[in-house]
Order: sequence, then structure tokens, then C-alpha cells
Amino acid sequence: MFDVARQDAGDQPTAPAAPEPEAAPLGGLLRRVSEEREGVEPSTPQPRTDVPRPAAGGAVVAPRGQGGRPAGSDREPAGITVIPARVPASLYSGALDLVKGRGKPSWGQLVSWTCQDHSEAVLGAIAGLVEAAEGPRRLRGQNREGGPTTQVTARVTDEELEAVEALRASAADRAQRDVTRTLVVIGALQVATRQTNAVV
Repeated sequence: MFDVARQDAGDQPTAPAAPEPEAAPLGGLLRRVSEEREGVEPSTPQPRTDVPRPAAGGAVVAPRGQGGRPAGSDREPAGITVIPARVPASLYSGALDLVKGRGKPSWGQLVSWTCQDHSEAVLGAIAGLVEAAEGPRRLRGQNREGGPTTQVTARVTDEELEAVEALRASAADRAQRDVTRTLVVIGALQVATRQTNAVV
């Protein structure tokens, strides 16, 4: 067991530890950047040698490439015409099942095929739209009726566009006024949602 009262005469007292030298300031360890070292000249920027020189004699140098932004991938292919139209949201919901899914036509095909297969019904639907828009008691200003709409983008080929334009011209002759492609799209979708055999 360790005796607390024990004293060893041979024990020498330990000398106190020497104080640690003061740390040199950081500024004294590194040389200043501004100080020039002996035999070394300060660096100077070298002139670039890869810069193209202007053509001799004032000759005009044609720029390379076509200029402008690169062609985007969203550009429509040749022979496709885009017909954007805002249709009532309820009509959009009703026609959505006719175009969504494998083996079903696009919006443009649905509109064009309906114009071809049910032209008289589409003409009647357009006439109703024109009459509603120009009725003698049509509301004006902030009191007019409105509703939510959704944009439909019908992309048609040249042949499909001919069918749409032919029906639009016939509707304009009957209504004695200009008929827009939007009215044709709305009329065709109204008929397509009512017909079970509109899609071939």
C-alpha cells in the first residue's frame, strides 16, 4: 500500500520548466510581396500572340457560321401548320379522352377528320357560335358572361389544313362574316364529343 507520509531523501526537486519563447509575429516570417528580391525583376504581363490580326490591305473578312442563335428543336417540321385555339374548359375535358392514349389521333387530326366526316354538323355548330356571339341581346362590358378556357394546339398537315380552310370558307359564306379558325376548332370538337364514329 502507498504510504502518504513517506518521504524519500534521495528525491531531487524538479526544476521549474523554462518559459516558452515568445512566438514571432507572422509578419516577420514572410517577406512582403512589395519587396523586390535581389536579382529578380518584377513580372510584367506578356503580350498575347494568339490574337488574330486584321487582314492586310483592309480586306473584309466574312464571319464564320450562320450567325444568330442555333436552331431550336421545337421548330415545327415542314408541312405542319399550328392552329392555336382557346376552347371552353368543359369542352376540352370532354374531348381529351378522344386524343389521349396510344392509337388515338392528335388534336389536329381530330379537328380535320371531324370537318371531313361531319361537315354539316360542324357548320351548324359554327353557326350557333356565331349567333351567340352576335345576338341582339348579347351582354357587353364587365357584365358579359365568361368561363374558364384552355388552349388547344392543333397541328395539321397541308392536306388536313385544306379541309379546315374549306369548311371555314363555307361557314363564312353562310354567316356572311369572317369565321376564325378558333371557331372551326370549337365547332369540330363540339361535334366530335357528340359523335361516336368521329374518329376513324
